[in-house]
Amino acid sequence: MKNFTLLIVLLMYALVSFAQVPHGMNLQMVVRDAGSAPMPNEQVGLRFTLVKDSLTGTPVYQETQIKTSNQFGLINTILGIGTVTVGNYSAIAWTDYPLYLKQELDMQNGQGYLDMGTTPMMTVPYSHLTGGMILESPDGTDYHLEVDDDGILITVVHIAPEGGFYADVLTGEAPLLVTFTDSSTNNPTSWQWDFGDGGTSSVQNPTHEYTTAGTYTVSLTVSNAYGTDTEVKTDYIEVLPGGCPSTVTDTDGNTYSTILIGDQCWMQENLKVTHYPNGDVIPYITDNDEWVALADNNTDDAYCYYDNNLSSEFGALYSYAAAIADNWTHDNNNGQGICPDGWHLPTDAEWTVLIEYLGGSGVAGGKMKESGFAHWNSPNTGATNESGLTALPGGSRYSYDGVFRYSGSNGYWWSATERSSSSVWYRSLGYDITYVTRIYYSKSGGYSVRCLWDE
Repeated sequence: MKNFTLLIVLLMYALVSFAQVPHGMNLQMVVRDAGSAPMPNEQVGLRFTLVKDSLTGTPVYQETQIKTSNQFGLINTILGIGTVTVGNYSAIAWTDYPLYLKQELDMQNGQGYLDMGTTPMMTVPYSHLTGGMILESPDGTDYHLEVDDDGILITVVHIAPEGGFYADVLTGEAPLLVTFTDSSTNNPTSWQWDFGDGGTSSVQNPTHEYTTAGTYTVSLTVSNAYGTDTEVKTDYIEVLPGGCPSTVTDTDGNTYSTILIGDQCWMQENLKVTHYPNGDVIPYITDNDEWVALADNNTDDAYCYYDNNLSSEFGALYSYAAAIADNWTHDNNNGQGICPDGWHLPTDAEWTVLIEYLGGSGVAGGKMKESGFAHWNSPNTGATNESGLTALPGGSRYSYDGVFRYSGSNGYWWSATERSSSSVWYRSLGYDITYVTRIYYSKSGGYSVRCLWDE
């Protein structure tokens, strides 16, 4: 039986704080096979379910869609346009309770829908619009550029009940792409867009790229059988440099999914890179005695895989010297360490920010751990993965005997903060607790690495 993965990236979560229903939430996903290779031109069935209160809460809305991936295995769609099987999208009480999105995938090979996971709905600050833009057409129909109270661009809405204009924010990084689309049934016959940075378009559904963060005046002139709207009013879009990129690629070409937790953007997977950011090879040590010979310093760098299994699902284990890129010397920005450009090894204080955001060390572990028993040993106490971090029990390699221990039971992650000249603070999670443990260990130990985005 084949296994498939569905990487879901919510490009625009519009959790509005006023009595306005989001007109659709844009979803982007990559369909991958069991070897993590993208599956191009694959027709799949998708089922999205919104549940309230918890990951296993009561469904309030469900829809199905049939989509075909592009040449890169990528699918773009909108939640709210599918075939409804439960509830009413326009009747969802978005602000009355926490909402979680369950994603299911049907490869149409007789297996039916496969559960791809459930994630909490979060607000993502991709772009900011101040005020609104009203266009009055000769037939009395208004066009309105709309924004929610948190400053997140939702749609360019055609107020007539038949449908409307909308704009999709496709990425949260610079360059920022915005696609403007006309979805009304009484369509205009011509369009003239001015994007405020010298760019224009006369097509119906233009995609425009903003390369510099700043404030732009955006205007639109529309014409139809009733005439041309010559009194075009404009307002402002601020392209923010923040957000959270959906993926990050390391020096070896490995791509990792990411997750925004509070104001921090984390990798959702353990690092497995074998080269420093400048391309230098990290020493690969399999022999126990060679590992024991590593000194507790910032220059005896090494990496390995648990039980020397090159196919380990837990990523690689690194000595502290490797995690900081051999004393921060391998073409690094300060603090980057082994992480890809634009990312860095999190400090002890940054780990604390994450844990406090998740409710403190007593409960945060459960919210960080992958749920179920695919990787964690039973009982995997309190594991909900509410944070989306998807922490795995990669175990460790001991410094004094070079032996691998505790895969399935514990996960260990380096911080960038030294406790002494020979030891470092780290965080650990256990299969039978909800706690996050903060403790220190020798620099020659082998632990996992999670990277944090610089922004």
